[in-house]
Amino acid sequence: MTSAQNLINRILKETKKRGATFTEVFITRGISSLKRIVNGESYQPTAGEGISIALSCIVDNKRINTAFDSEDALIPEINALFLKAHHLPVQIEEVFAPTAAFPTVSLPSKLLYDTQTAEMNDNRLIDVISHNNSLLEPLGFVFDGAVGHSVNDLFFANSVGTFQTCKPTSAHLSI
Repeated sequence: MTSAQNLINRILKETKKRGATFTEVFITRGISSLKRIVNGESYQPTAGEGISIALSCIVDNKRINTAFDSEDALIPEINALFLKAHHLPVQIEEVFAPTAAFPTVSLPSKLLYDTQTAEMNDNRLIDVISHNNSLLEPLGFVFDGAVGHSVNDLFFANSVGTFQTCKPTSAHLSI
């Protein structure tokens, strides 16, 4: 797997080579897990690692966008994106293209990252469900739904020098 910085550099190089006057890239790389619960029983245990790449360019005063989930799809997606740009009508109004790097955004890491959430695994997810059921069963209910978590590395960059990254965690319980 390519480092995010190398992937971003490759994307910026490829889009500039094809004529983009501005490019921005958002990459999410991470892990997630999910447990679905029906009648108190766990099924479809899903977990995995993945990448998601969102790309936006300005070409010939047209903003074009794509998103894909495989590094192997990079060149075919960029080719399709620029083919689309050449077939779109000319914009009447000028599309804004930033010319300077965006200011750095700073959030305290404790708002984004939680160690217990990051360390969740299948057993911990089942413990959460069991705990919820211990509270609900005396009231005549059993938890049906899903519980999951994710840990991601987020990267944002553009062709005028912006590069920002953060590592958030998330957890959800849906009924």
